[in-house]
Amino acid sequence: SSYQNSQAMRLSAVYACTNIISNSVALLNAKVLRDSDGKMIELKDHPLNQILNLKPNDRFNHFNFVKLLFESLILRGNGYALIERDERLRVKALHLIDPDFVQPMVQKDGSVKYIVAGIDGAVDASNMIHLFMHCDNLMNGISVLKYADMVLTGAYDQEKHSDQFFKSGAGLIGVLKSSVTLNKEQKNQILDSWRTSVNNVMGGGIAIIPQGLDFQSISVSPEDAQLLESRKYSTIQICQFFGVSPWKIFDYSHTSYNSLEQADLSFIQDTIMPYVRLFEDELSRKCVLPSEIGQVYVNYDFEVLLSADKKTEAEYYNKLLTTGILSVNDIRNKLGYAPIPTEEGGDAHFMQISYGSLKNVYEGAYIKQTGQEQNQKVDNDVTGKAK
Repeated sequence: SSYQNSQAMRLSAVYACTNIISNSVALLNAKVLRDSDGKMIELKDHPLNQILNLKPNDRFNHFNFVKLLFESLILRGNGYALIERDERLRVKALHLIDPDFVQPMVQKDGSVKYIVAGIDGAVDASNMIHLFMHCDNLMNGISVLKYADMVLTGAYDQEKHSDQFFKSGAGLIGVLKSSVTLNKEQKNQILDSWRTSVNNVMGGGIAIIPQGLDFQSISVSPEDAQLLESRKYSTIQICQFFGVSPWKIFDYSHTSYNSLEQADLSFIQDTIMPYVRLFEDELSRKCVLPSEIGQVYVNYDFEVLLSADKKTEAEYYNKLLTTGILSVNDIRNKLGYAPIPTEEGGDAHFMQISYGSLKNVYEGAYIKQTGQEQNQKVDNDVTGKAK
């Protein structure tokens, strides 16, 4: 609802969860791949690369487009992007559409068309990117906020209570008791005097109670109400709905630095990957040519989210190099360095066995060389004994 959308983002936990998820997805780079006999080959010259990684349309760059699309998905339940095609049916641009202006219509044959405000006729599903995690029978997405309505309402009430408490000078609500009977005029005079005294000391100080009066609190103290503890509990509940670990929104109360790397990996696998897979499936199904469906796929690279400290990164690439998985040039390319010429071995793959190339291992050159060295040693031993 509009109440949920406008009020929920004022909660720091909701804002942080939405921000970290949308930012993480927007940081990823897309690759267009072709399946060639089970081997995925990157199509660097495919027209979709520029659309998905640089300029989806004339209004937004890649980061802004993806971030706003996923913010809409998270907060509104639906993320819509209209596909604009050229005369050859290639994707020309992707345009964000406000969910309030779109109405899905389920057809008798089970297909879906979209009524979009300002566009004549229904938009076919093949021309509309529609992201949703949960939906009703009419294909309307259901947002996280709808499921978390009770928790968010309680958290928002706690924030309002905290705000009112501190605005009142962190004071308590109570009554002034008099030992004598007071008329209306006297009550008003004492009330005005008390208000003036309290207002003057809101920044710190002492309020003087007139003689014959006694102050009695009728409110619960923040300690008794467990104000801070309840706010922490609400934060954890909100994180559970969004699938975000509290430490990702800067709550380190239950996290040690030794477990941050594992928590980071868990965030990628459990939170980000489902969102990205959802996006990949829509793009692979609707943004490639009809003749490319099932052969060309859009895949997002998670390497930017897996970056570690330099020591760990060096150990990681060293392991990939010495096991023959990556060549020197593969690693240099990932680190942003110029390639080593192929004739100098830049594209060769090596293994730990004396760093012999895979080709030599396959051809048995290493085994032959080792055997020759052993035979030579035997010959030398025999010759030495003969002498």
